[in-house]
Amino acid sequence: MRPVVLGEGFWKERQRALLDRGLAHQWQQCEETPRLENFRRAARGETAGHEGRNYDDSDLYKLSEATVYALALDPSHPVRKPFEDFVRTLGQAQQADGYVHTFHQLGRHAPRYSLTAAYHEQYCLGHLIEAGVAEAESLGEGPLYAVAKKAADHLTETFGPGRMDKLPGHPEPELALARLSQWTGDAKYRELAKWQVLRRGQRPSPFEQELSQADVHPAYHALFAPRGTYEGHYAQDDRPLIEAETPVGHAVRAVYLYCGAVDAAPEETMPTLHRLWDSLTRHRMYITGGIGSAGYNEGFTEDFDLPNRDAYAETCAAIGLVFWAQRMGRATGQSKFADVMERALYNAVLSGMDLTGTGYFYDNPLESRGEKVRKPWFDCACCPPNIARLILSIERYLARVEGDRVTIEIPDAMTITVAGGPQFRVETEYPHASEVHVAVEQPGHATLRLRIPNWCRDARASLNGEMVNEIQDGYLTVTREWQAGDTLRLDLAMPAEWMVADSRIPDAADLLALRRGPVIYAWEEADAEAPLHLYRLDPSRPAEINRADPHGPSLVAAARLESDHWTRDTAYVPYPGPQEAPRPARAVAVPYWTWGNRGTGAMRVWMRRVSS
Repeated sequence: MRPVVLGEGFWKERQRALLDRGLAHQWQQCEETPRLENFRRAARGETAGHEGRNYDDSDLYKLSEATVYALALDPSHPVRKPFEDFVRTLGQAQQADGYVHTFHQLGRHAPRYSLTAAYHEQYCLGHLIEAGVAEAESLGEGPLYAVAKKAADHLTETFGPGRMDKLPGHPEPELALARLSQWTGDAKYRELAKWQVLRRGQRPSPFEQELSQADVHPAYHALFAPRGTYEGHYAQDDRPLIEAETPVGHAVRAVYLYCGAVDAAPEETMPTLHRLWDSLTRHRMYITGGIGSAGYNEGFTEDFDLPNRDAYAETCAAIGLVFWAQRMGRATGQSKFADVMERALYNAVLSGMDLTGTGYFYDNPLESRGEKVRKPWFDCACCPPNIARLILSIERYLARVEGDRVTIEIPDAMTITVAGGPQFRVETEYPHASEVHVAVEQPGHATLRLRIPNWCRDARASLNGEMVNEIQDGYLTVTREWQAGDTLRLDLAMPAEWMVADSRIPDAADLLALRRGPVIYAWEEADAEAPLHLYRLDPSRPAEINRADPHGPSLVAAARLESDHWTRDTAYVPYPGPQEAPRPARAVAVPYWTWGNRGTGAMRVWMRRVSS
């Protein structure tokens, strides 16, 4: 029995885009690129001919995980065939000891694990393990799980104290092994994950020794030793995790490492993880929940370095932030983690996929002048299957059941069932509308917790018509013997709200952004009568709903519009220049995650405001 089942709501629509077109599109892309063929060559016993990048195997593992979730929703879905064909091929490609990595097997590099800083063997195996556990959880232990467990046993027999002193350059096995340990009850997988988390950052570093090899590409020296001496920030190897003060390096690697730390070594790392969380969310996160502002390292630079047009904010990094936030919330019971998870989901994650499920952003800027368009695939295609596996398992992030305690982190249309206890039906149009109705369909004792978002300043709740206000750790909390027909109503007032940024963020200083509920808004050229930089918004007047839309209402704001032409035929003149008065105008904004679905054009999240 699945404890949380989605109904017809916001997230079911996003799942439907993947089920209708997105998953088949991704399998076809893996067919048209060498990804599937690499596995076929390895299965045939070939030892040369690999095409593509050294981490391409992981794209198929993530896509397999997404497909497992899809088959749990629709067992007859057509993607079953390419999935089952791939799993058979994968089993044939896997070597006797559990190792599988087509980049090495097809002759691109040898021997195994000689350059873990760069070649992603353990990273790929981590995604294989996650896909296998997903199959076991969702469909039952099958052939994918068998291959994945064999790979995990290979890792535990190869690495750790008294074995090979090597670490995954890109964290991922840590959280995967912990997930397998939870499924099997076998502590050896968690113990390896814990060792990997705590060994990282110690000296001597295995990465430093590897990078001294003559055949290492100079790009890795630039990332791991940018000043000529090994530092390791790029892979979070600059210091032991328990000593870390702020997130550094490659953003996806960082948040995956933090996930593994929560799962495998919480006693040792939790104080550090709280410190890193505060540093990240207060000083290094975009208003959209995007993280990792720089392209050169796909990651972090320094506090408040959050450019708009050049924002990297990789889709996978936002997904990793969701993974970490969910784990921190489970571990602590505190609502602040779900506040950030929600922000990232509705903005930085969803912007990574178009409305059809077949177009993707790798990076997610907060400003475009028309040059940015979603693409059907990438040479480095980590983001499309990653967003697919998250959306197709989204119920795990929206709500959870722990014994007789039900926690609703993000409301959506869904049914939640407590084993041997009550069943709740949630009805809502959230995040488009503020009301959440929870009806009890079968009786029983339980504690029901509904998060009160940190953006909401006026939350009102009633149980069977009587007001309730029991807030604990950021959750409306009701413990009782529930009766069929009981109804809990929660109204989370969500007027449109003007947002300003810390003046230490140069690209947003003295500008305005717009938020309604958890959704950040953006202005697009498609709705504008003049270039966006000519608009000046009036924050003294509230933005209002302009028109309904299935993907979220658009908002209209009062503005002043400057002239779009000079009175003189030259680019520059002495101040004060042309003095044509701004005229009143309406500025229409749409949910940020939907931008770029109406053709190419300019977009801005942060806009100028009228002079006071």
